[in-house]
Amino acid sequence: SELATDWVNNPPKQLWRQPIGAAWSGFSISGHRAITQEQREENESVSCYHIETGEALWITEHPGHYNTSIAGEGPRATPAIYNNKVFALGAEGTLSCLELADGKIIWQRNLVSDAELDSNEPKDQTGASKPRNKSKEWGFSSSPLVFDNKVIVSAGGENGKSLIAYDINNGNPIWKAGSSPAGYSSAITFVNNNEQQILIFNHDGLSAHSHEDGKVLWTFPWATSTPHVAVPLIISENKLLVSLGYGNGSKLIELSNQNGTYTTKALWHSRRMKAKFTNLIFHNNHIFGLDDGIFSCIEIEKGRPKWKDGRYGHGQILLRNNHILIMAENGELIMLEANPEKHTELTRFSALDGKTWNPPSLAGEYLLVRNHREAACYKLPLKSPKIVIGQ
Repeated sequence: SELATDWVNNPPKQLWRQPIGAAWSGFSISGHRAITQEQREENESVSCYHIETGEALWITEHPGHYNTSIAGEGPRATPAIYNNKVFALGAEGTLSCLELADGKIIWQRNLVSDAELDSNEPKDQTGASKPRNKSKEWGFSSSPLVFDNKVIVSAGGENGKSLIAYDINNGNPIWKAGSSPAGYSSAITFVNNNEQQILIFNHDGLSAHSHEDGKVLWTFPWATSTPHVAVPLIISENKLLVSLGYGNGSKLIELSNQNGTYTTKALWHSRRMKAKFTNLIFHNNHIFGLDDGIFSCIEIEKGRPKWKDGRYGHGQILLRNNHILIMAENGELIMLEANPEKHTELTRFSALDGKTWNPPSLAGEYLLVRNHREAACYKLPLKSPKIVIGQ
């Protein structure tokens, strides 16, 4: 169903709004359950709330407290839900599998030990040493990918331990592969020439792995001194877009396969779209997104700019039909028309107070939003269906 576009005369209904433990995780939704992560004193928690009431249905804690004066405390990754199980990665590398019904822990792993990372590596957030152990920089941030009875996470270990796939039932490692230092992006699936691949944007560039054994199929190098956060954007079965903030911009990659040998090349490099730690949208042959905090649109063929307007800060975005919802950094929710010709803001309302970097979640008309101190659920108004009177 289509969302109404006037929140002044037809405002969203607040179902609940309440304090929550610090984290930059979003919500994952299954039925009436909304799952997120929180910091609760010296423990990280995976938490389940009722989507309509905000009641805590279960909260499962484990020891862990990542904290930084710049980026705050708590988990970063958003949990995944599959087959009545919840998979969550904490900021210090604890990977948990829990029962969706009651939060009971089925198994846990630790990426620091599984990837043989240095637990004594000095903490460095200056970008000078780029520690492989992400708990020594900005915290493990890779939201788990569940595919083919495996849960796949970016660990960043050397010597074939960069990306790890675990058995979803018992947590045993199925494969470990690649040697790239991890970024802060999450793995996604990608199909090329009927071959299922796993993509991950590492600190040294984009890598594609076989989902069966983790073998590195191809790479696209793009090493910088700044964090790699945005998830790769699939344009077609042989084109992908990767983007960085901090002045770096975006590159459109073309992938070729000749007799089983992959090659990659950049078709263009544009500094008109710089995704710092948000994802981008590909819609109607155009890229929409926050260009270092200002909403922008570029065309896909050459990366040429179409327009740039709206200072929403370092927020998060999602697409619903032909509308873009922006969870702005200041806690406002804004609706734009996904119009490549001009910036068209349709409506907005204040959803949260304070700095909001967390991605919003939309299930039907239910919008779940949160930041490092509060969470809320709103029921967004739907567009009234047109009544056609028969002749």
